[in-house]
Amino acid sequence: MKKREKIILAVMGVALLCAAYVFLSDRSSPQTNVVTEQNLASVKAFSAQLTEDLKKDILTGPDRYVLERAEAEWASDPFLGKKLSSAVETAGGAAGAQPGIFAYSGYLEAGRKRLAIINGMEYQVGEQLEPGGYVVLSIDPEKVILEDIGKHGQITLPFTGEIF
Repeated sequence: MKKREKIILAVMGVALLCAAYVFLSDRSSPQTNVVTEQNLASVKAFSAQLTEDLKKDILTGPDRYVLERAEAEWASDPFLGKKLSSAVETAGGAAGAQPGIFAYSGYLEAGRKRLAIINGMEYQVGEQLEPGGYVVLSIDPEKVILEDIGKHGQITLPFTGEIF
């Protein structure tokens, strides 16, 4: 038997002896945590002191502003007011284009800005898409029109997101 094998057997024997000791040792007196009245009273006092300290905290200027703005009426709804069509349309456009690689799943209109969420990224009109080769021409709630830079063709992406 080689030296390496002897070492492995020795380590295994020690492990077996330790396991047997733990398994066969006397477990008749498990330790229990005893909660005394003094410990319970100190925890209750700490809890009461913490509650008082939290009530005394004064809101800072930015915190107060955020709470006031959250309660106030909004001048205009930043979300889309009309219902979107989730019907999947056939995307026409450039020859050889693969419209299936893009998913138009979100629309947001804030003032004059319109944002389209395509493949999880936000885009405005005129921005080039992340995979490259396409630019956003127009954004509507129901569709986005992309232009293929190389082939000068267009792809129409229908809205495919969920409507709540």
